[in-house]
Amino acid sequence: GVADYGNNPDSNHVILKLESGGPRDLFVGFNRAKGINKDNVEASNEVTVIEAGRDGLGYSQSFLKANLKEGESYTISNWQGSGEELVIVVKEINTIKNPFHADVTVTLGRIDTDSPTALPSTAPSMDMRCGNSVC
Repeated sequence: GVADYGNNPDSNHVILKLESGGPRDLFVGFNRAKGINKDNVEASNEVTVIEAGRDGLGYSQSFLKANLKEGESYTISNWQGSGEELVIVVKEINTIKNPFHADVTVTLGRIDTDSPTALPSTAPSMDMRCGNSVC
């Protein structure tokens, strides 16, 4: 997060800007409860989705759209009028390794999943043998 900006040995992104194509864009970041954020009262060590105007280049009122924990997601329907969903998923929040960080994916459109598993190789047998009142 921003609090660890100077401690980023892997040069990971600190803020992700999602261009909306309109007057307000989205900004995704990890709200590390440290330094300037140590006394925050909301979304400590969570991923935040913030909406703000002016292309992020100047002062603009911002709006907290979501604060996400590990495994949670935020979906925006009809992103940029495309008819597709934009999905932000928090895959992992690591609060053990220094610096703390979040692994986030952003997907537009259909999310492919693994193919279903194969059917059982053989059908169950209908040959029942009964004995001692047990079948």
